[in-house]
Amino acid sequence: MTKILVTGGTGSLGSQLTQFYVNRGADVTVFSRDPHKQIALKEKVPNARYVLGDICDFGGLRDVIEGQDVVIHAAALKHIGLGELNVAEFIRINVGGTINVASACLEADIKKALFISSDKACLPINLYGKSKALGEDIFISSGFSCLRYGNVVDSRGSFLDVWKRALLAGEKIAVRFPEPTRFFLTIDDAIKLVDSALANADLSDVAGGIFVPANLRSFSILDVVRYLGIDNKFIKEESLLPGEKQHEILVSEHEQGKQLNNILSVVWKGFNGLLDKSLYCSKTSPRVDPTEFEQFLRLKFYGTKLHS
Repeated sequence: MTKILVTGGTGSLGSQLTQFYVNRGADVTVFSRDPHKQIALKEKVPNARYVLGDICDFGGLRDVIEGQDVVIHAAALKHIGLGELNVAEFIRINVGGTINVASACLEADIKKALFISSDKACLPINLYGKSKALGEDIFISSGFSCLRYGNVVDSRGSFLDVWKRALLAGEKIAVRFPEPTRFFLTIDDAIKLVDSALANADLSDVAGGIFVPANLRSFSILDVVRYLGIDNKFIKEESLLPGEKQHEILVSEHEQGKQLNNILSVVWKGFNGLLDKSLYCSKTSPRVDPTEFEQFLRLKFYGTKLHS
């Protein structure tokens, strides 16, 4: 039985990964620091092992990593605005904690470890993105793997989640300008990416590279407003906040790579590769099919008051 440790295992991605790998018969250990989230997840996924701890505590982290086959490092502070206001804490956890995870994996002779990165690590303009870019360097230099992808549209804390809560409360939603675009990536897509990255991590021709999604599709934030038919009185227009990007980018002008399969590509620093970078920017990648997107949004907002 494969033993898998998920740091940040009670988060949006971590909890879904826990359920996914438990269902596949793996021995999954959730490592996180919030007891309330662990209790809530344990009610849904009782067959996982739950360990309270902090990635900044090297000793406790080292103990729980010992004997694992796979480590998925998903623990991080993620809110862009909070990062701009709490620089030291974001560096302590996102950078110092990631150094601890990589170091503990090396000491425990872990063969397969995956760092969950973000599109914000690509040409970073905020502290969160900079901390994720450093996390990529830490894992790559340690001989491990990284997976970089954009916002998950149906995750806890996503803009859709924020909008739905606001509309249910009869409040206005904030629509950013100039018009942002985002990749259409669901939580199920993210799980497939993680699983594929782990399956391909041993390939010799991906060493030192960063996995990114292949065959990306995107949408405009204004598409969401249009497809849902949200009444104008529920909309407030706001400028993009400091540190927010108008478009998501997964491959920078300083990187190149190749497509591995229909799920993943791999990129390296440098210019060796043949990827069409326009496909890895949400502004220029193909748009998601309107019918599919509208159905997804309607399901997401089912029961929400959109007109009045």
